[in-house]
Amino acid sequence: MLIPLHDPSIRLAVLGHLATGFNDQAVSSLGLTGDSLEALLRLRTLKAAELEFLGGQRRVMLRVELLPDELHEALRAYTIRADQYALRDYFLRHGASYVQMMRFFSLSRSRTLQSRRVLGVSFGVGRMRLPDLETRDFIAVRWKKTQADDPRERLVRLHEQFPEYTLAVLGWVVEAVEVAP
Repeated sequence: MLIPLHDPSIRLAVLGHLATGFNDQAVSSLGLTGDSLEALLRLRTLKAAELEFLGGQRRVMLRVELLPDELHEALRAYTIRADQYALRDYFLRHGASYVQMMRFFSLSRSRTLQSRRVLGVSFGVGRMRLPDLETRDFIAVRWKKTQADDPRERLVRLHEQFPEYTLAVLGWVVEAVEVAP
């Protein structure tokens, strides 16, 4: 899909890239011949003011080719990345431990601390306040019934059922359940 470029500043940027962004080897790899090659070589000799003049000329037609499949893949990758950052931020905001951040997101202790500061999240120091035994047992039952392919998502779902506890506390209870015979 070819999209025309009408904005003079974008046109100038493209012309500038064409003029300076290709060495001789790159130009030859484009496979241009005749007038096309001559135009690109001439473009490479122009000064900035001349490129600016060309960028403002509407009759200099520039188009960008948009490749829908590649764009779709890039958008999919971006969505995955954004979801990962959102999940990471959820863990930070809801009291995940340093160990959890390292295990689930490969985030070092210093990076975790820095990310908490950026998000304005404080994290208690010292021993965690654990739920009473009856509540721990109830959390263990709910954990066993909570389903998710991703262990991080599973912990989030458990946290949604017990929002009064931090992810660090819930993680401690879950580990105790999974280690118990």
